[in-house]
Amino acid sequence: METAAQMGYETHAAPETGTGTICVAVVYLKEEGVAEDRLTQMIRSVHRQAGVQRAERARSRAKVVMIRYDRTQTSPSEIVRGLDQLGYTAVLVGC
Repeated sequence: METAAQMGYETHAAPETGTGTICVAVVYLKEEGVAEDRLTQMIRSVHRQAGVQRAERARSRAKVVMIRYDRTQTSPSEIVRGLDQLGYTAVLVGC
């Protein structure tokens, strides 16, 4: 499996307006053949998690989700745990 950096994603903290608390987690979904509507629903559910500011699928990789979050409110492990609770098998590949 390629790393997030190999896929062209930046995986370092991305400060916003000098706060230094905004980060991006790159998550890989292990499921095969997930319907488009279920993926859309999953993105919406992730976006509702505390501390998550934005969640979107990578355009070139349907099974990669990029999640922008405030590290003072949540963590990558909490985000992955939330995906697990939704019934997805997810792996953090970058943060």
